[in-house]
Formats: sequence, C-alpha cells, structure tokens
Amino acid sequence: MEIIPISCPMSFVPTLNLFISHWVDANYSLGKSLVLEDGPIITTLIGYRDNLDGFRLSMKDKFNDSQIAVGFVTNRKTALISRLAEFNRKVRGKIGSSPYAGGWHALRFG
Repeated sequence: MEIIPISCPMSFVPTLNLFISHWVDANYSLGKSLVLEDGPIITTLIGYRDNLDGFRLSMKDKFNDSQIAVGFVTNRKTALISRLAEFNRKVRGKIGSSPYAGGWHALRFG
C-alpha cells in the first residue's frame, strides 16, 4: 500500500481512496468483511469519503461563483465611476462661473 500523508484538506480524499482500496484487499484476503472494535465498516468510510468529496466539489463551485460576483461588481463599479465623472463634468459646465461654483464639491466614489 502506498503511503500518502494527510498534509492538507486536499489530501483527505486521495488518502481515503488508498485506505479503502487496502481495506477491500484485506477483506478479500480474510474471506470476510473486517469490522473494527468500535463498529465502523468500509461502507461507513466510503460514506465519509463521498461526503468529503461532495463538500470539496461544492467549495470549488462556491469559489467560482464568488469570483464571478467579484468580476461583476468590479465592472459595475468602473461603469458607475465613469458615470459619476460625467455627472461632475456636466454640473461644472452648467454652473460655470455662477455664484454657486465655489460651493460645488465634486462627488467622489471609491
């Protein structure tokens, strides 16, 4: 059996796969299903492995979703800043040298 140390969360499923493979080989060699003292059997371990793998895959999807959201917000922010700059230019153009020009403080964003 190849030994893979558990070094990070990404190593859990590959290590469990190797352990499950070893357990199946042990069951075959024994001629019966190995049951540990506290009761877990191979189907329990496979269930844990499947849950971990499902969680790992869902985390990838959630990370991708968050990256898409960040891109969307960044694009919207860029567009809004551009529109705000346009608004500021138009207001300055309208008030020109009027008495209100000194009181105008350009709106800022970001």
